[in-house]
Amino acid sequence: IPPLQSSDVHWLRRVVKSYQCVGFGVAIEVSSALQAKLYATLLRPEWIRLAPGLIDAGTVSALHSLDVKAVSSCVERVATHAHCLSTGLDIVQGFYYDRPSGDF
Repeated sequence: IPPLQSSDVHWLRRVVKSYQCVGFGVAIEVSSALQAKLYATLLRPEWIRLAPGLIDAGTVSALHSLDVKAVSSCVERVATHAHCLSTGLDIVQGFYYDRPSGDF
């Protein structure tokens, strides 16, 4: 689910639960650490995706305590990658690992 603009948490909960009821895992992209903790608590997705600048060990720990995995995208530099790993992040995505290619 892309960054959520709706303030209707009850509607968002229904959307997440409807996906989960048919067997899908749900990832929610958030725009702040506070939003990550709030949505993890209220919506219980499987993953929360944070931008590298939002990642800290406290947020990751809070997500883990709720059985939510923490994911980061847009990781492109060695320092950003090292920071993400030092916080206990579960999944790291980005061009740090490889650039997209037209060759398969």
